[in-house]
Amino acid sequence: MKNKIRAFLLADACLGLFLSIVAMSLVYYSIVELQKIKTTVEIKVDRKLAEKMMAETKITTVKLHNRTYENI
Repeated sequence: MKNKIRAFLLADACLGLFLSIVAMSLVYYSIVELQKIKTTVEIKVDRKLAEKMMAETKITTVKLHNRTYENI
């Protein structure tokens, strides 16, 4: 009887460990994907802002967030 209880507790602990590892990996990957999306959106917004600034003024180059945009 004690062996069945130990086996059940071991299986329960293994299942809990597995579920916590899966949950942590999902959180990690969602954060990484959100950072990628944020970076691409930031680049698109900066490009549009630079184009608008160059169209409205006579500026030929604009530097935003360490990126240089030139009027072609």
